[in-house]
Amino acid sequence: MASKLEGILGFARRAGKLTYGTDAVRKDVALGKAYSVILSADASERTIKVIRNTCTEAEIPCLQVLLSKQELGACIGRGDTAVAAVIDRSFSKRVVQLGSAVPKEDDGE
Repeated sequence: MASKLEGILGFARRAGKLTYGTDAVRKDVALGKAYSVILSADASERTIKVIRNTCTEAEIPCLQVLLSKQELGACIGRGDTAVAAVIDRSFSKRVVQLGSAVPKEDDGE
């Protein structure tokens, strides 16, 4: 599933329907442009807290996926990227479907 998610995120980026970086994502969420937000697996605790709070206030999905910052950045043609926002309803719907289907890391149990 992760490769499908990487593919759709790359396609959204090429279509101009993706923003990235904490400040740009927060701005798009606040302006009502973002339909969903993706957090990398290794985003900092501060970034996770700020972005989740912003998304909760705006009532939009915020998914933390199993892609590292390096992997997330690579699939959208950038360097290390901890957070990205999908600014298209159709892309967002697919991203949420794929992001929800990615298995979460095991707690060690």
